[in-house]
Amino acid sequence: MRIPRYWAREVAARRIGGKAYRLVAWGHSDASARDAAGQAVLRLEQIVSALSRGRGGDSYDYHTSPIREERIQTIGDEHAPEAIITRNGYGSRVLNTNRVMFVDIDLPPARPLLRWFRGREADLRKAMGVVESFVSSQRSSGFRIYETAAGLRLLATDRLHDPCSEQTDRTLAELGADPLYKRLCHRQRCFRARLSAKPWRIGVARAPVRFPEPHNKDAHARWCVDYEKLAREFQVCRYLRTLGADNRVPEIERVVRVHDEQTRALWRGSLA
Repeated sequence: MRIPRYWAREVAARRIGGKAYRLVAWGHSDASARDAAGQAVLRLEQIVSALSRGRGGDSYDYHTSPIREERIQTIGDEHAPEAIITRNGYGSRVLNTNRVMFVDIDLPPARPLLRWFRGREADLRKAMGVVESFVSSQRSSGFRIYETAAGLRLLATDRLHDPCSEQTDRTLAELGADPLYKRLCHRQRCFRARLSAKPWRIGVARAPVRFPEPHNKDAHARWCVDYEKLAREFQVCRYLRTLGADNRVPEIERVVRVHDEQTRALWRGSLA
């Protein structure tokens, strides 16, 4: 998993090719805050070099740099974790797993209100049919199946998976997962599943600042308290059933327990 412990920001004003720039570069490290600061300086130099050559300033690492998220909890060994819970850019908690595969399958856009419920039921049956056909053709596969506000979520129970393998790519494609999710799995070298409600679905504004912003820690902390208090009243997903192989090794079992507890998957409430 690529979820650095430390982040640092380097800001500088530069004049390049007759144009003034205010440049911001982020550095990251698992070793120390000092190392992250050194990486930020290096990245700033790379941005200046790219701009001097007429390239976009963020082109050197836009698709390879890990996502900047706050680490909240480590599951498993601290130095070789099975999963890490982070807070994403808009404030929701996210479960990042090393080898336990998640697949989110989104339904088509919502229909007009009068036809929404009937349409959603038909779309859910169609999505479930895709999963059933996949498990029937891949008899060693197995999933815990959950309903989400947007469709279905699958948690693989057959075995551990490599998020960057060609087999995983084929599985995600056959099940109809979002192509952006597949790219994100490669970029972060892990699978991801949201654990808490999207703020706007529960009447809360997005988190006011992006991690890490040291000058806005108090505002961020206050937002987190208010958000978490409301988020506890909602489900992220609702467990439906297990289909296919259910050979849960301890690593999968631990992830299932954390996932189901924090998403309130066995509870009954509004999906958010």
